[in-house]
Amino acid sequence: MKVAFLDRDGTLNKDYPDNEWFDKRTPEILPGTVDGLTYLKEKGYELIIITNQL
Repeated sequence: MKVAFLDRDGTLNKDYPDNEWFDKRTPEILPGTVDGLTYLKEKGYELIIITNQL
């Protein structure tokens, strides 16, 4: 099995300072994220999104 572990903040979506996260309801997805995830899936990878946020 091929697995890709991807960090969420700053890799897939815009990273914000800690004090700004509480106000975010819809994080900004970074350009190329959907294309990149689609590419990995087409290559047979299972995707796991990780974060150190609570």
